[in-house]
Parts: sequence; structure tokens; C-alpha cells
Amino acid sequence: MQRSGALVASAILLLCIITATAIAAHLSTPVRGQPSATTISATSVATVPITNNSTQLIVNLSFPNRTKFTNGTLVSGKLNANLTSAGFVFTGLTPGNYALNLTTTIKVFLPPVSASVSSGSNALNLTVYQLSTFGIIVNATLAFNGTQPGPPITVKNGTAVRLMIQNNTTQVFNIAVVRNLFNTSSDNVQFNSLSSTISAGGSVNDTFIVSVVGAFYYQSMIENQAKQGEYGNFTVAF
Repeated sequence: MQRSGALVASAILLLCIITATAIAAHLSTPVRGQPSATTISATSVATVPITNNSTQLIVNLSFPNRTKFTNGTLVSGKLNANLTSAGFVFTGLTPGNYALNLTTTIKVFLPPVSASVSSGSNALNLTVYQLSTFGIIVNATLAFNGTQPGPPITVKNGTAVRLMIQNNTTQVFNIAVVRNLFNTSSDNVQFNSLSSTISAGGSVNDTFIVSVVGAFYYQSMIENQAKQGEYGNFTVAF
């Protein structure tokens, strides 16, 4: 009986150690830095007439250079906007907050946003970004897409970048764009680009907006993985 009790106590102690280690590893792992959802108050447009005292929302989408984007479908839940000369128009609304999503065959990114709508006619101007997508596969040889360093990535300033990361190893990874190679400090991360923790065999799509021209790197942010070859050149051009 004493031996059985000792075995149970040892098992409980081992479980506590494993749990504490897992919690510590989770807390010390970098946290994802994606564009966070924002809520923007739409502007009341008293000069735009509407019938039956209903509420409507007119959304204008433009690129950073102010070129209008008039393509795709703008939705909020099950509500679809009608694309008119005035913009994307939601009709028959009630006052409240509406999460907006853009679906299009053209590579364009609308950051996560909700419109706060009041009674009557409302207008909202939002910025969209050209989207560039790159696939990164981390394999057992600790290489990106089979090479050390990984393939170079070049994007234009003022665009959105999506990294589709697949972890084909038994290790965990975080990947971010950094200014100083091998530096894993969160202060070194550029463009809010830090991915979520990718478990063994897992994948993640990480999207961020580049806003500074220059030469950078993308690298693993876990321990010494970057020094082992888990990095590549990341250039933001005019």
C-alpha cells in the first residue's frame, strides 16, 4: 500500500511539473501581432434621402493612393451591399455595429473593421490594400522551402502581405519580419508581423501591412532556430 501511494504521489508530481512547463512555455512564446479589429463610427449624411425612415450605410473603398476600389462583394453577416455609383450601399439597417468583409477575386485586403451606424443615412471611407501572398514551408532540415536561408521576399510599400506558413517539423515555430537578424526581441518585430505559435504539423495564415521601405529579414522567433538557418531576406521596395 505504501508503495502504491508513493507511485500515485510521484505520478501527481510529474503531472504538475509537465503542466507547469507547458504553461511557462506558452507564456514565454511570442504572441501574434495581426491587424486588430476596429470599430469606426460612420458619418451621418443628411443630404442623402432615404425612404421609410430606414437606416443605410454607404461604404467607399480606396487604395492608399486614393484610387477607388469598385469590385467584389462587401458583406456584413448575411447582408450584401449593392455596388452603386455612390459606393457599396447597405439598406434596411437598424442602428448598431456591423462587421464588414470584402470578398473578391482580385488580390485585395480589407483590414478587419466594424461600422458603427446611427439612424438615417451613414457614410464611411475605408482603405484597402493590394495583397501579396507567399507560402513558407518549414521542414525537418530546419529550412524554409528547402533552403537555408529561405527564398527572398520582395513587396511594394503600402501593401498587405500574407504569409501562409506550414510547419512540417516536430518543433513549434513563430515567424516574424525583423530589422536585426537573429534578434528575437518583440521590439525587433516590424509591421506587426509576428505570427501565432505554430505547433508541429500545424499551419497559419499571417497578414500584415508594410509601411516602411528598406531591407529586413523574416525569421523564426524561437530560441536559436534563426541561427540554425530559419531566416530569409525580406525587402520592401518603393
